[in-house]
Amino acid sequence: MSKKREFGDGPIYTITNYIMWFFGGNIYFMLCNIPFLFILLSFNGNFTTEYWILFILFSIPIGPAYTALLSVMGKLVRENDINLTRDYFKAYKTNFFQSLFFWTAQLVIFSILLIDIRFFAIKSYGRFFIPIFYALMILDVLVGIYIYPILSRFYLKNLDIIKISFYYLVKKWKVTLSCVGLFIITYFLLNTKSSSVLILFILAVLCYGIMFFQNDLLKELQIKFDPESLEEESNINI
Repeated sequence: MSKKREFGDGPIYTITNYIMWFFGGNIYFMLCNIPFLFILLSFNGNFTTEYWILFILFSIPIGPAYTALLSVMGKLVRENDINLTRDYFKAYKTNFFQSLFFWTAQLVIFSILLIDIRFFAIKSYGRFFIPIFYALMILDVLVGIYIYPILSRFYLKNLDIIKISFYYLVKKWKVTLSCVGLFIITYFLLNTKSSSVLILFILAVLCYGIMFFQNDLLKELQIKFDPESLEEESNINI
């Protein structure tokens, strides 16, 4: 009995589980974004208007897939164990429409700002407006750092999620910078010689890191909005 328990709780067993969870989560994310992967891999270096439109349209499903991956990685951070297939697709289904709304809205805002930048770039007075548009683009991206982790954990109104995300974007600036750092590191790793191997794990690891850094603030929200679930988690851990 002791040998069986040692095998089931040992470091090798735990590490193997995490590798499989990261790999499996990454695969599920990719399967949910096959159209986007297709358009990404078909890029020939010529960034035409038609390609940009297809790129935006095919990237819309990323929102639900990303939220689902955050959900399972968040559960892994909290409980150190998941049922990957069940938890991923349950989160995907549960948060589908709300995450699709937020992701699409962010894509639209980002695209409009990009069009504005290109328009004002040829105007003599454009230099006064272009920095504002860039700042708004950055803000659009940064607020997403909190929208989807919050969405993956709580059932809240869209406006409440936006307000909370902006609040934590400023209040938890260290967490914000940490998450930005994760995205930057991920970007550079995907541009290394090992990218063909890292791509099989790195998105899930990224989501795990995001949920790890945001774990405390998500607990704050849990105490405020869903204290009963916190008690249930405590009982499970005991």
